[in-house]
Amino acid sequence: MTDTVCYKRHVKYDFLPFDDTRFAATHDAWSLDARNGLAFPSEVERLLQWASDHREPSEHDSVAFGVFPAGKHVAAGICEVIIQRKSVKSKWVKMLRLHLKPSVDEQLQEGAPEAAMDVFTQSIAGSLDLQLAHKATTMKVYGRTSEQLAFLKALVVHIQKHFEDKPASRIKATIEGRFLCTTVS
Repeated sequence: MTDTVCYKRHVKYDFLPFDDTRFAATHDAWSLDARNGLAFPSEVERLLQWASDHREPSEHDSVAFGVFPAGKHVAAGICEVIIQRKSVKSKWVKMLRLHLKPSVDEQLQEGAPEAAMDVFTQSIAGSLDLQLAHKATTMKVYGRTSEQLAFLKALVVHIQKHFEDKPASRIKATIEGRFLCTTVS
């Protein structure tokens, strides 16, 4: 009898803006998922139209970013982020919502949350990168579900441990209501 060893496949994801190639590939794949009964076609089309219209950052509106498996053009998630100036000295990044590709959402609903959690984790990491790139003082991520909020609470501990070893880092992570907040001072 031979022993079988199972290795969990870990996919790396990238948090990227949509260019024409990535958007077209995402549109086609998500629309196919909807036509195959994994989502309501009208809802997917409305989301894709929103993403198409929100590919460029704006001072007063949200922007669409994709969470892509490394080297791929089809987004596994579409992240809605807003970058706004709260005052002269304060700029915020808020991750408002993450929409999963219908096939990824189906996996989650069937009890296989790994891909969805990887996409969610990368969307948070991408939002943190935006916070640093835009020199924003605050980044917030909303925990929409009880599971997301529990994940954010666990993530706070991880973020705090990561930055406590780095005295030059002035990043603080907290939970405020249903938001994970990171502040840079």
